[in-house]
Amino acid sequence: MISLIWKCILCFNSFFENVSELDIKFDVLASFLTSGTLFIDASVTEGLIKLHKQYHKEFEDLIEFANQYYISNNWDPLCTVARRLNSEQMIEAMKYSYQEFLPLSKGNDSVKLPRGQLLFDVRCSNGQDS
Repeated sequence: MISLIWKCILCFNSFFENVSELDIKFDVLASFLTSGTLFIDASVTEGLIKLHKQYHKEFEDLIEFANQYYISNNWDPLCTVARRLNSEQMIEAMKYSYQEFLPLSKGNDSVKLPRGQLLFDVRCSNGQDS
């Protein structure tokens, strides 16, 4: 199992080494009320869709491990701000966020797992350097 994990990490690194930087704009503040999640939503661009499709084509043999919310045609790129908020907390978080929120742009300099754990820096080596 460990060797499979390392193989996947090396494949991820190799894939992202060939990806040119993509500007991602987060300009929407929204929520999933059923889960109490507050998030900022990325503008969906042709470049982002192309990258996502290339990613899934490259790793199609791992589709059985994919979360249904992250597969092509069922994916909304977002960044979670807060989770598991009750209704009062959501209202306070929204009030605060609307007062403080500024749209931001970010290059794809890191890739994160859905639970927010940093998987690797996109610019890291593919493991062949010594």
